[in-house]
Amino acid sequence: MGKPEILTVTMRELDRLKVIQAVVEHGLAVWRAAEKLGLSRRQVERLAQRYRADGPSGLASRKQRPPQQPPVAARPGGSRARTDP
Repeated sequence: MGKPEILTVTMRELDRLKVIQAVVEHGLAVWRAAEKLGLSRRQVERLAQRYRADGPSGLASRKQRPPQQPPVAARPGGSRARTDP
């Protein structure tokens, strides 16, 4: 048996999780969930899809992920570009 995954969420995300669980598992109407969360029906449908695919971790805010930056390529000659005023 694997180690259980620990997920840290805000209270807002926890409320969102409960409502989306109700949509997926208990048949709460999408429009009612949208009304409760202050979201569009389309956004609730997207969240429900993410919940079905990834479970509760699929609803965690994606804004909290560290930004992915491509590696900086070295310039030929080992020097950086100069910017003259």
